[in-house]
Amino acid sequence: MRRYETVVIAQANLPEDDMTGLIERYNSIIADRKGTVVKIDRWGVRKLAYDIRKQTRGAYVIYDFAGTSDVVAELERNLKIDDNVLKYMTVLTDPETTAENIMKEITALAKKETEEKVAASAETAAETPAAAPSAQTGEPAGSSEAPTAVEEK
Repeated sequence: MRRYETVVIAQANLPEDDMTGLIERYNSIIADRKGTVVKIDRWGVRKLAYDIRKQTRGAYVIYDFAGTSDVVAELERNLKIDDNVLKYMTVLTDPETTAENIMKEITALAKKETEEKVAASAETAAETPAAAPSAQTGEPAGSSEAPTAVEEK
């Protein structure tokens, strides 16, 4: 099994549903040919260095996967046919990899993403204590009213 990265530049004016469909289509091609997708990274819309088919901007998607040369041949055949794809490039990143190494990396990436989500939710929770009521005045802490002092006679 070999490790590959494929960079796909799609038309920038594709609707979000079509872009998601395009990503899922190529993901399923890799999976159908017994390949393993490690990561799909959407870089978003960027300016191209030069015009491709009279387009100045393109939506970048990077597939990191492991498989045989049959997977790459079928993927590139479909990319060549698709009118929404402006350009693509596949690079061999590791000539010898095992399924165990791939699974370890996939679980490590999933764990990292989970930790990032937990950290992001903790940061969001830490930023919102202004909505908690103040213990001294009984009013919300973000209240603009100053507490009134009781004058003694």
